[in-house]
Amino acid sequence: MAKNSGKNKIESAACCDVLRAHDRDRLIANLFAPQHHRFHLNALCAFAAELTSIRTKVSEPLLGVMRLQYWRDVLCSYNETMKTGNPLADALRQMLGETELTFTVIEQLIDNHESQLHDDCPLELSTYERRYAELEGWTIRQGARLILPGIILDEIADSAGVAIGMTRALTQYFPGNDEIRAFPIDILAIHGADQRSIGSNKLAAEAVLRDLISAVRYHLNKVREYARVIPVQVLPLLLPLAAVELDLRNLERYGWGVRTGNLRRQLAIYQSAWRTNV
Repeated sequence: MAKNSGKNKIESAACCDVLRAHDRDRLIANLFAPQHHRFHLNALCAFAAELTSIRTKVSEPLLGVMRLQYWRDVLCSYNETMKTGNPLADALRQMLGETELTFTVIEQLIDNHESQLHDDCPLELSTYERRYAELEGWTIRQGARLILPGIILDEIADSAGVAIGMTRALTQYFPGNDEIRAFPIDILAIHGADQRSIGSNKLAAEAVLRDLISAVRYHLNKVREYARVIPVQVLPLLLPLAAVELDLRNLERYGWGVRTGNLRRQLAIYQSAWRTNV
């Protein structure tokens, strides 16, 4: 737990700012986590959100690699008395010094993001699922370890990560956008389409979207099955899935690239927290 919350106001505000900009669902969900874990949990989630945003901020992979290397350098050693000048980095360094999480765990996420920067080719659905499990699922796995040291939630974290990551992709991507190659090549092939032709093939685009939504729902059902038996303390880590369900309904109704508004997302997370008594 953070030693003195009064000393962490700047760092805490910085973490919340990052989450507010890049992952509001997680910011709201963390409000339902045990109070004495929120500072470290927000730091962890803000770090994951910051790394995810790097790909959208750089024009070429090398610039992204440089940003990722900065995080390796600034986090590889912990010195409680020395500030970095970056409030998010300071919050993470404090988290590493006060919890059982290690730099090796942090570096794993950095490495996963770096491998993505160099991999811009269309992939099969199973590869996309593995990627989302590694990136989005990481936050849930490590967040659970912050709240309950020693707990292992690999399967539920993987499925929740796939559901969150893939749904975010479906709300951001749309057929015909040549700058984004995000459609699984095996699903496209089933419907006689490819990355370029899907933009002009409305029937294929609708069929691909239905298949991807079905894949997300498969993982959501797995999460619901596992969630019945996990400790209530870590359930807040799964609350963003309430907003995922809203997105899926809108995608089914309106098609590609539709994302539920922030107010409805927040309400869905509150309602889910109330139903699960977190």
